[in-house]
Amino acid sequence: MHSRPSRAVWAGRIIFLLFLVSVATALGLLTWYFLTGAETELAEAQFESIADRTLDEARAIAIRKRLGTISMASIVAQMSPDADAWPFITIPGFETIATNVIATSSGRDMGLAPLVKPEQLPDFESFIYDFYENKRNPPFPNGTATSSFGKGVWGVDPSLGTTDNRYHVTDGTTSNGYASPHNVVTPIIHHPAGAHPILMLNSHFEETRGVAIDNIIDCSTLRAESDDPDSFICGVMTDMITVFATGTRGPGALIYQPIYPTNNNTVVSFNRCGDMSANVSY
Repeated sequence: MHSRPSRAVWAGRIIFLLFLVSVATALGLLTWYFLTGAETELAEAQFESIADRTLDEARAIAIRKRLGTISMASIVAQMSPDADAWPFITIPGFETIATNVIATSSGRDMGLAPLVKPEQLPDFESFIYDFYENKRNPPFPNGTATSSFGKGVWGVDPSLGTTDNRYHVTDGTTSNGYASPHNVVTPIIHHPAGAHPILMLNSHFEETRGVAIDNIIDCSTLRAESDDPDSFICGVMTDMITVFATGTRGPGALIYQPIYPTNNNTVVSFNRCGDMSANVSY
């Protein structure tokens, strides 16, 4: 008959089993530690690589968009070269030109917004609507650039409770607690889509857009006084806002590029704000 293993043998077996479990646990923990560290390092490296490429691409897109606004500004400056003609100007074929510029600059939308003095508004509105309804080839459909109050430059006030919450802009007063130092109106008169709902919006009426335009005016005043005006870069980009591009609505930013008429390319100041226009890229 076989005798039962002694207690010492059982103790040895248990100790050996515990040793194996301990070794396996230690090796598992070490493997988990090093693999987790390696995976984390790999994930961080991949994230940084992807983020860097994304930032580079975003930067390149922003530069292309800015170059698009500069290109469009130079075209308008050549087509309306005399400062005295501003803001009573229109750009034949703006829609076609802007659409082509947008296609080559990764843009979405583009607009033209001359700076208008408040005392010029009645004559300016008559001039623009005459262009829309009669002189443009072909004329825009009836009702283009018309708001609930009728024809005219408009701003937005949600408290109005009207169908479109638009009010008629009759001076350079800004809204929503934003007090601009410049009493100007900047109606968008051209858009690549032609008869777009944004036409005649006063882009200076609210703070984000208004501050960008104010910065352009201030920079352009310094530029006009400088012995080296070309050293001034007065284009600006807004903070993130809700934009209304063709067929879309969502977060984005606006690029504003000043236009200096070719024959008077430094005659831009607050006192002659009608000599400058903001080229707006969405």
